[in-house]
Amino acid sequence: MGTSNVEKGDAPQKGGFMGFSPDEVLDALHEAAWDAQRLHEKHGVPMVIWRDGKVAEISPAEFKEILEAAQRRRAETKPR
Repeated sequence: MGTSNVEKGDAPQKGGFMGFSPDEVLDALHEAAWDAQRLHEKHGVPMVIWRDGKVAEISPAEFKEILEAAQRRRAETKPR
């Protein structure tokens, strides 16, 4: 994943987790979601998500679309 702010000697940012900045935490979560999508696609099994207050099964392809949309939104809102 990377080196935490604590390991770098930086002060942790407000809202971080265990010395990791919010961006580092989000990066790790996104990486884990992509890993899960690839595994489900490889094995041909559906993804299980929480949608509209219920558990739902979706295809790995649909989950990939969700991840790509989230990635685009994050890129658009990230300060340059």
